[in-house]
Amino acid sequence: ILERFKLMEEGDHENRECATEDIRFVSVPGAQWDDKVRQERGTRPCYQFDKLSGKAKRVINEMRANRPAGKVRAVEDTDKATADVREGLCRNIANVSDLDTICDYAGVYQVEGGMGAWRVTTSWAGETMRQRIRAEPIANPFCLYWDPASVDPLKRDAEDWCLIDRMSKLAFARTYGKKARKVSFEEGDQPAGDDWQDEETVRVCEYWYKERYEKELWLLDDGKVIAAEDDAAKLIDP
Repeated sequence: ILERFKLMEEGDHENRECATEDIRFVSVPGAQWDDKVRQERGTRPCYQFDKLSGKAKRVINEMRANRPAGKVRAVEDTDKATADVREGLCRNIANVSDLDTICDYAGVYQVEGGMGAWRVTTSWAGETMRQRIRAEPIANPFCLYWDPASVDPLKRDAEDWCLIDRMSKLAFARTYGKKARKVSFEEGDQPAGDDWQDEETVRVCEYWYKERYEKELWLLDDGKVIAAEDDAAKLIDP
């Protein structure tokens, strides 16, 4: 996972540097001037005129006024009732998750830096065997990394993803208890950068990957398609 993360970070390093500069340029007073140029000017004034934050907020407000909403459409007329039920479920998930606020938060990053993200998760519903679907924010989209070989704009063809974040040692112990232990990398193995590890925080990584497999399908005389590992005799027996 660490080797894959290094490739992901290296492949998107320039894009993230530019995105960070863009966000600072829009949001941080004085960031419109390069530090080296500012030093060379000495006592001469470095004027700045805020012409971008207002335009960025205008785009963000337009997004809030016209939020996208999902629509479940039936393929056939007989599926309309099922489509209506599924659309109601999707709307309930969005309302319970406060998806509007999540989208607004991601939209700020998207407009100012070109990177915004949230996630869809499942969790156990109390003391039951059922799971519930929820949308959750990703506080810092720069913590999310993906397969550098991905070419799809939405990264649907990515083979793996990493979400790396920090938490305090106290929060780590409270969240994971004895289920997880802290492991230190060797000095030569950890990624470059002075801020990779410190004495106060722990880095936590979530890693997703695709696992490919082959599946054999059988086409029966009656046109039915079944998997080879199914109980074929039972399915074929009249």
